[in-house]
Amino acid sequence: MELRAGFDNNGDKRFIIIEHENDNLKGLPARIGIHFPAEYLDQPLQQLLVAIVVGLVLLVCSLLGAIMLARRIAKPIRRAAAAATDVADLNLESVEPLPSSIIRELDDLSTGFNSMVGGLKAFNRYVPRTLVQKLLSEGRADVLPEEREVAVLFTDIAGFTTVSEGMSASETAAFVNHHLSLLGAEITRLDGTIDKYVGDSVMAFWGAPEHLDNPADPAARAALAMAVAIRADNLERARRNEPPVRIRIGLHMGPLIVGDIGAPGRVNYTVIGDTVNAAARLENLGKEIDAEADVIILASGQIARNLSSEIRQLPIGPQMVKGKSEPIDVVRLMPD
Repeated sequence: MELRAGFDNNGDKRFIIIEHENDNLKGLPARIGIHFPAEYLDQPLQQLLVAIVVGLVLLVCSLLGAIMLARRIAKPIRRAAAAATDVADLNLESVEPLPSSIIRELDDLSTGFNSMVGGLKAFNRYVPRTLVQKLLSEGRADVLPEEREVAVLFTDIAGFTTVSEGMSASETAAFVNHHLSLLGAEITRLDGTIDKYVGDSVMAFWGAPEHLDNPADPAARAALAMAVAIRADNLERARRNEPPVRIRIGLHMGPLIVGDIGAPGRVNYTVIGDTVNAAARLENLGKEIDAEADVIILASGQIARNLSSEIRQLPIGPQMVKGKSEPIDVVRLMPD
């Protein structure tokens, strides 16, 4: 059997099938064959080709649709992952709310995440962020009380009543918040832990939760930096015809109990012990040593002995303070 292709008189393509051997035609000088239009074979091939092309187009469209859908899903997930990293670092101010989504699971994720960040921001107003970061960096959440060598700092505004006289409640709050922000910035810059704000006073400490070989040095440098900040702020107050702010600072170092202290429903990471009381008494002693100073920093001998020679010291001598049966050796640190 032989298949041939050709064209008829009209130019149409045709196929011819010729039978060379046939038992019924032996001895006859003839060949049997048929011819038919080429469309009979071309049409199925064309249909198959069209089907292949349509299939490829649909496949490409499906792939493009899958890529677009994947990107639409991946974009909010990447955004949530980046926001989660900021939350882990407690950079809550930089976290933007996640947008809603038509995909139910992503919308639930956004709603839950935004609620979580809102709650953390509320708690962050009352819990020192630097303290939480230090505890997390050390892999600790619950901190059992332990004894540490810690440097404690107390500050207070001298004559606060006089300074705030004539202020409204909102003006007094703004004044105190500004003042505490100045002092708190220096404590944080020198890696101190702010224990608490009490009115216009600050209590901070060094040596916990991280261990420090010499906690006296950063504590003293923070006190001196506070003096510089207060004096710069007083220049601005003078330009506004406002009275200057005068502060007293007390520094002491010694063994303290540090850790989680409080009832189960309300726990503070804090320090307790005689060293805290001594630092508070040194701050209060400032009004007896120099009541008119814009900034007076009184440090105990334990602090002074651990400071470098570049920090100027003025010996005051042994002083009796309330609550102590023995006098405390007092040194005044002099800002530049």
